[in-house]
This record gives sequence, C-alpha cells and structure tokens, in this order.
Amino acid sequence: MPTPARCWLSLKRGMASAKARFALLALCALCAAGAANAQVYKCRKGGVVAYQDKPCPRGTQLGRITLESAPVPGKTPTSSIRLPQPVASTPPASPAPPPLPSAANYLCTRYDGSTYHTASNMPKRYFVSGAQLKVPRPGIAPSTKLWVSDECKEAPLKDACMAYELQILANDKQQQGASAAEIKALTRDSQRIRTISNSRCRNDRFLMDVPMRGLRQDVAAHAMKH
Repeated sequence: MPTPARCWLSLKRGMASAKARFALLALCALCAAGAANAQVYKCRKGGVVAYQDKPCPRGTQLGRITLESAPVPGKTPTSSIRLPQPVASTPPASPAPPPLPSAANYLCTRYDGSTYHTASNMPKRYFVSGAQLKVPRPGIAPSTKLWVSDECKEAPLKDACMAYELQILANDKQQQGASAAEIKALTRDSQRIRTISNSRCRNDRFLMDVPMRGLRQDVAAHAMKH
C-alpha cells in the first residue's frame, strides 16, 4: 500500500517548477498527517505543469495520483484482525446402559417339605389329607381333607441353576444299578431339567460371568460332599 515515502518519491519525479513542488509538498504533508486516499491531480496550466488537490479544468488534466496514508501506530487494520475460531465441542459420551436385571426366581416349598424353583410367583395348590402334611397343623386330623398352597419366597437365580445341575447329577448317580425302566425315567427327568436350565440359566448374567464348566465343577464338588 502506498505510504508517505511514495509521496516524497512522487515529489522528486517530473517537478517542472518550485510552485508545483510546493503544491505537491503540501499535499504530501496532508497525507503524512493522516489524510486517507488523498487525490493529487496533475494539470497543465499555460504550459506549466501543476499539482493540485482539486480536479483539473476540462482538457488540462495530465494524470492523477492517489496517496494513501500509512496505518496509525498502535492500530491494526481490520482486515488483519484474526477472530478466534470456534472450537468444535466434543459431544458428551453416551451413558452406559444400565445392567439388565436378573430374571425372577422363587424357591417354593410343597406341603410334603420338598422344594422347587420357579420363575412365577404363583404358588401351586393341592387337595391333601392332614396325614400328608410335612408339618402337622393344630386342629387338623390325619383324615381331614383340605386345600394347601406352596410357600414361595424370592431367591437368587444362581440358586436355581445350581439346583438344576445337582438334580441332574443325582439322577445320573441313581442310574447306577437301576433297572431299565428306572434308567429310562431318570434320563427323561434329566432331559426335562436340562431344558428348563437351558431356558432360564443360559442367558443369565450369572452364567455369562461364570463359565458353565466351572459351575459344573462346583456342583460336582458339592455333590461329593453330600
């Protein structure tokens, strides 16, 4: 961009008279004082070249010089100001999904004292005699018939899975020395229990964390102690 230095350079070029130099010198001083985009017109008047800050009369203009002032110290041109660039924000991480709740399981006790695991909290009912009750009830004679319901309470599904494996091991143990009919019945019962176990325990968090092989080892150790 032209500065006052170029103004002085223009002053040295083609000066035809002291009057012209004085006129251009005044314009240069105006430019140096802070005038922006000062226009200097080169005119011919009566055979004399003159410089002035107003347009020349028609037919006398030889040229035009645009003098731009230097930037004021301490000020930065607007075009050179760097605005802060927006920083792309990182979207917050999605929260981890909550763990799936374990499937419901209930441990139920029958009237004769035997137990079983179930996913439904709907106790079974039986029509039995007082003599069949594991725990006699006051005022109930052995010959009295009555309706009784299983007593159920919530229990960990792990307990059910362990009970299924224990029952299968017990069936396998009972097959030793059993008759063909008994072996067939025990095998059928083990298959029934295995179907229930595969349905209830295969996708449970307990079996996702503990391999089935390790579970069976624990079950086998438990069976040996009993």
